[in-house]
Parts: sequence; structure tokens; C-alpha cells
Amino acid sequence: MVMRSEELAKWLIKQTEERGWSFRELGRRADLSSSAISGVVTGKTLPGWDFCLGVSQALGVQPEWVFRKAGLLPALPPAIEEENEAITILRELPAQVRAVVMTMLRAMAGRGQSAQPAVSESHAPYKPVSDLEQQLLDTFRQLDTEGQQVAFDNVERLWAYSVRIIGEDDDEEKTATNNAA
Repeated sequence: MVMRSEELAKWLIKQTEERGWSFRELGRRADLSSSAISGVVTGKTLPGWDFCLGVSQALGVQPEWVFRKAGLLPALPPAIEEENEAITILRELPAQVRAVVMTMLRAMAGRGQSAQPAVSESHAPYKPVSDLEQQLLDTFRQLDTEGQQVAFDNVERLWAYSVRIIGEDDDEEKTATNNAA
């Protein structure tokens, strides 16, 4: 449990620094004393359920996540932790960007949608292979330049999770094996 508390302490320090908060400010927002925050950060006291709940509310994160960081709940297997992180990232995205990312994830997973594209194919610089690809292009075009960049950045981050989210893609291996035969 001590190791998890140390992990929580490092995380709390990082969170307050990123937000420009003092421990007093975190305590105020978490409805905790600054000495309670300081005690956990220095390792003098172990975090309890109420402490973690207050911190989670102040920082806008799921309580379960803080409970796990503090060692009050067991750690999740790495694959599940990554999936939870992907979900958290997705929830933080603006609605338009989230729509693009979800369309891309569906395309990566091979899950089509029956909805008709919002823009005709004649506007596409190339002819998409599927309705889902057309829908992705149409959704992407609706974003402003900044939104498109955010979408690219977040899809790139989520791409790292694709193996765990949708499984390994061994189609290339099968094609190479079939061509060699």
C-alpha cells in the first residue's frame, strides 16, 4: 500500500503543479485541510476514502481511479487501465472531435454504419472505399482547422491503443503468406 500511496503523492504534486495550485488550493477545492494534503504528499499519513473522494472531485477525475492510485482498491491489469485511459481521453474531447474519433475507431474495427454521408462523394479528393470512410471524411470536413488538428493528435494517441481495443490486425501477414504460396 505504501508504494501506491507514493504513486498518489507524486501524482498529486504533478496535478497541483500543472494547475498552478498550492496544496492549500487543492485542499480548499477538495474540502480538505492543506495539512491533510501535505500529510499524504509527504507520506506522514495514508490517504483514506474521504480524502480520495475529495481529491477526485476537486481534480475532476473518477473516484475509483484515485482509490486505485492510493492503494485502497487493487490495481487494474494494464490492458484495462489503458482502456480506461482511452475512455477518459475520449470523454474529454469536444463533441465534434469525439465524433471523428469514434468514426475512425469504427473504421479500424471494421464496423460500418448505415447512415448516408452528409457530403456527396464528388467533394472527396479520392473515392472512399466504403460508406464508413465517406462518413469519416464528411465528419472531419465539418471541423475547423484547429479541430482537425486536435482530431489528428487524438487519433494518433488512440492508435497506440488499437491493438488492445480491437485486437491485432494480422491481415497483412495473411496476405503476405497467401502471396508467397
